Amino acid sequence: MFETIVKPILEIGYTPYTLKITESQGYAGDFVKTQDLSMYTSIVSVSGDGLLHEVLNGLLARPDWPSLRNITLGVVPTGTGNGLAKTLDCIWPEQAAVAIVRAQSRPIDIMSATMASGLIEYGFLSLTWGLLGDVDIESERMRWAGSARLDLYATLRLMNLRYYGGRLHYLPAAVTADDSDNDEEQSEGEMEAKFKAETLARKEATVHESTHSSATNLGQSNNQGADMAWGLPAPNYSSPLVRQSPKPLPDALTPVIQPA
Repeated sequence: MFETIVKPILEIGYTPYTLKITESQGYAGDFVKTQDLSMYTSIVSVSGDGLLHEVLNGLLARPDWPSLRNITLGVVPTGTGNGLAKTLDCIWPEQAAVAIVRAQSRPIDIMSATMASGLIEYGFLSLTWGLLGDVDIESERMRWAGSARLDLYATLRLMNLRYYGGRLHYLPAAVTADDSDNDEEQSEGEMEAKFKAETLARKEATVHESTHSSATNLGQSNNQGADMAWGLPAPNYSSPLVRQSPKPLPDALTPVIQPA
């Protein structure tokens, strides 16, 4: 993937780079943690989310990581799920390589999880535990199946469920004085009835707006109008993955949306 797609684009864009090939699990994290990174402006992994996760944790494990905050992390999606690339709407390797040459970036949130052992792990997508964690990690032995490995191993785990024992601790939401007064004045039944009434009102307003939008947009011939009429998000034309929208229906076949 690097030789056939990424490398030619980097050369066309006159982008200098240093190629490092990972030799084992944890290699990328150890490299980022121990090497002098002052000469680099970006660290890009041609991989899935796992290798970039290693790079992130190796970078934040350095005592001098605050001085390296200007280093941009990137990924050319070649993995199984490519969750981060999909989140950033950059799912094609060619698209990602061009974005790297153009130095296009955007900020994302990073979260941390402290283990019982005191180890801190950083992540950029999600934190999973139990069944989902087992499916993600243990299906590594089935990489020969490609992206289907997750479905196959999930089926096996669902047929042989395990017991996961855990304890959840949480911090209660801060309650203001006004909230406390309102809670005392209203009974639980009144609060529930009020919540249902507000929810129904919002739902009816949304359905009315959607019905009006459908009647208007189905008469349009452009992709965006048809997408909105069918309840689909408008396509992002900056991405090569542009969905072919359904053809507008004649008035006689226009769907009528009714509140549930």
